[in-house]
Amino acid sequence: MAKVAVAEISDEQFGPWVVTVLQSNGKSAARSSQLASIVRHQLRRADNLLRRGERDAGQRAVRGALWLVRAGEARSEMWQGASGPLSEAAEEAARVGDEGKARALYALVKQAGPAPALAVAVDEHIQAMNRFAKGEANSQDLGVAGDLQRVAVQQSLFEPSNANLEAAGRALVDWMRKSLQSDVLERWGDPSFDREEAIEAFRARRFGAMTMVGAFLRHGAPMSALDWLEQNDLGRLLPSDIRDRLEQAGEDDDPKAWQLLYQHYQNESDPSRADSSVGVELAEAAAFGTAIELYRSRPKSLASAGPLALLLPDLMLGDAVPPLIAAAFSETSPREDASWGLALIMRALLAHGAVGDIEVARRLFAASQPLLQRATTLVKSGEALRPHPARLYAAMAALESHHANLERARESLQQALTLEPQAGAYIELARLERQMGQAEAAQKAALAALVMARRSNDLMGEVDVQLLLFEIESDRGNASAANACLREALRMILRARDRTLPPEESAQAERRLARTLELYGEYEGAKRASQRALDVARNNHQQRTATILDAARRALTYRDLKASRDALKDAVDSGLAGADCVYVALWARLLERQLKVPSDGSVEQALARLGEVGAWPGRLRSWALGNLSDVELRQQARTESELCEFKFCQALAQPDQQKSEAARHAIAEVAHSRAVGLIEVTVARDLLRLAAPNSRPRWPEEVSIP
Repeated sequence: MAKVAVAEISDEQFGPWVVTVLQSNGKSAARSSQLASIVRHQLRRADNLLRRGERDAGQRAVRGALWLVRAGEARSEMWQGASGPLSEAAEEAARVGDEGKARALYALVKQAGPAPALAVAVDEHIQAMNRFAKGEANSQDLGVAGDLQRVAVQQSLFEPSNANLEAAGRALVDWMRKSLQSDVLERWGDPSFDREEAIEAFRARRFGAMTMVGAFLRHGAPMSALDWLEQNDLGRLLPSDIRDRLEQAGEDDDPKAWQLLYQHYQNESDPSRADSSVGVELAEAAAFGTAIELYRSRPKSLASAGPLALLLPDLMLGDAVPPLIAAAFSETSPREDASWGLALIMRALLAHGAVGDIEVARRLFAASQPLLQRATTLVKSGEALRPHPARLYAAMAALESHHANLERARESLQQALTLEPQAGAYIELARLERQMGQAEAAQKAALAALVMARRSNDLMGEVDVQLLLFEIESDRGNASAANACLREALRMILRARDRTLPPEESAQAERRLARTLELYGEYEGAKRASQRALDVARNNHQQRTATILDAARRALTYRDLKASRDALKDAVDSGLAGADCVYVALWARLLERQLKVPSDGSVEQALARLGEVGAWPGRLRSWALGNLSDVELRQQARTESELCEFKFCQALAQPDQQKSEAARHAIAEVAHSRAVGLIEVTVARDLLRLAAPNSRPRWPEEVSIP
């Protein structure tokens, strides 16, 4: 096979190049070179994600690189220099017992030019699998045939070659034939009945043909699947409607047929169907392969491009979404297309942002400007779009804020407010301005939020603004104005509590009351309000999570170890998400160290029960358990937000924290850092406020503390 030239492509070129390759299935040298270039670029992305600790995203990026390549398109140049991510993916597959996937990935590692030690390790893994599988190929046992086809199918999905695809076809034929030859399903209740054989026979008859179709659709070859079934007298196992769709897709390139095939396998990829379908990973591969063919059938139609744009972010290929949509979108496209296009871009933006790929998110956002401008024009003409284009600006602002890029975040928020003035966005803008030291601008944004909240009769929003104004005025040293804002917040929240509210709103009201009481220095009252919020939020995961985090934050601020451990117990009992639970446990550990109290085991038990929690929360978990030193944690803090959290942990872990000048300095740095979205910033600001003389506002004597 002729070698291909691999070009070094820039990040900006990557998305458009992916779209160019997806549009064409030609066999030219130019396309082969372009495909090899984007695969190698994507594998470097996978390596970067894995090195940052984003294991799930890194594995998905590897899958994206491989699924861009179909049988007959692979070239060894694609894998050069990628032994790291490929071997990590292979080891993960081996760890969970996925032999076929492991074999495929180990084979690619050997082509990637691995270091000698890794090459030896790969050979040992392959030899071990060969020893285990020795003698199975000629077995007449139906269970063995099932195992062999599963291995062969997985190899065909992850090591794209004609030989592997043909091997999968042969293994599937053997499996289905043996199931038809078996009479086990007619022997229910007999002493000779074998339950495992019966399950295998049922699966082969029920899902064998659809597995065959899925394996070939992964490579865009519907007619080849039909040929394998017909030539081996197994066509009767294929549902007639699927046969019709395969013929219409393969012979006529009918977009409707491709759409129906895509929808079938997309539905089958639901994890809840894992034991009653062709399997999640095969279904995902088939859906992706079918989405490519659907796109190729009508690349200028968003209806054909949409499914592919929906799947690309899951494979860490979201860069391709804006040019994909742009090619299918025009000035005359209907409003529905604009809405769908915005939703697809939002999904890609959030997928990359969630794993810390802020540069990819920025490129995505920049490349989406033509669509955003068109959507803005439609909105200004009175068209209703969902999502509103302002939501994309707000989402980008949230990502920039998370990465402590406050100027960029402010710019995006201002764009969002220009398009759709909302109280919540003004509140976020006020918080940004405050954190940037712009008190006048912060107050102006907060007052604009107050106007919007009153206009929409949003009582909770008004409370949020008054609490924020209290903090802004306190920063400026205006105690009288600050206390007036806090009193107004108290008045409104008590008025809200007098109403009959649904559980979610009742929880929100109690949480705001708890914060108001906390700012008054009424700690016990705040704890009672927080408990009431938790009681009414039992069936609302979002409010329950927020309430537990509030309680844990407050306990850390006031050095209340019992309350901190109670919050940790609530987090565990409520099944709080992994990262959130890490922080609740971490804060309890900080208190134990501050107070020189030995662990009661609750932190260790809570952290031990968690699975994957993300890269940085995982490092914080290791640090809390003593498996990572201060120096090691500092070395692994890669962003300003992570560095801020490291400083916070280091300062609050000191037993003499309240007396340490270094700790006080670190807390002040955290309080005024640019990581505006961190809960630790709120804790640091509260610690500074509590340490200041005469910082406690006077509670209104005429009001009883709830």
